[in-house]
Amino acid sequence: MTDFPPVELDTISDFIIIDPLLFKACKEEINTLKQEVEEKIGKDIVCHPCEFLDKLATDRTDFDAEWSSLRAESLEALMDSYDFLVLYDEKEVMHNAQEDLRKAKVYIETEQYDESVWRAGNACEGLLRALYHSYKKKTPGEKPTFDFMLNKLRAEISDDFEKDILEDLTYIKECRNVADHPNPQIKPAVAVKVIRKAQLFQELFFRKMKGSL
Repeated sequence: MTDFPPVELDTISDFIIIDPLLFKACKEEINTLKQEVEEKIGKDIVCHPCEFLDKLATDRTDFDAEWSSLRAESLEALMDSYDFLVLYDEKEVMHNAQEDLRKAKVYIETEQYDESVWRAGNACEGLLRALYHSYKKKTPGEKPTFDFMLNKLRAEISDDFEKDILEDLTYIKECRNVADHPNPQIKPAVAVKVIRKAQLFQELFFRKMKGSL
């Protein structure tokens, strides 16, 4: 065990909080760690979240404010170096995008081509939102449009994904606009092309986030 320097605990951020699932899975090892840390520094700072709140008897408002601020600062700093962390911040958007693309493939099998194109377009819109967050280091707002995000990211997409992907996204956007109209009459060939282009963009998107594009 590495020696610890003397520690003065002035704020709640000095504690080490163990995730409840990890605490449950590695209870024996964590209890050993707790004991070793306490012996080294003379303070019990390794805690389960419930134990932590009981120990401090602190106002929950103060707790949330301090830890929320620390999380935001840490995440912002890390996002500058690790694009994939955007996926965490946009996890709900990403889940919806993947679900839309899955449904798009189902609808094409049932010959609901307009719904298939609309879903695939929504999926790409979600991916663009996450890309915007990654490139611009901020969200594009609550309800950004496909057109807005595509226009703002034209240079980045052309550089990192190549010009043909930018053209694919423009095609998907235009087809979804058609699918939004009453009685769109989307042809099967158009729906198939939209699905394929959306799938390709999704694969390249995740490669970009992993740093392997």
